[in-house]
Amino acid sequence: MPLDGGHVAGALWEGIRKGFARLFRRRDPGPVDTAKLMPLTFGVVILLGAMSALLIYADIVKPISVL
Repeated sequence: MPLDGGHVAGALWEGIRKGFARLFRRRDPGPVDTAKLMPLTFGVVILLGAMSALLIYADIVKPISVL
């Protein structure tokens, strides 16, 4: 999907790299390989999964009462 968050982040990173290359009069660094960001993606997925599990556990053990 072209408007997926990963694609947007990759496009922004590519734009930043090209901007710095243009600013310092260097050659175009080329396209960004977003596959190299897979370890970061796995880390974020694990972190969000752990937070979800912790919140579900806390909700079952001691639910929040409004009244």
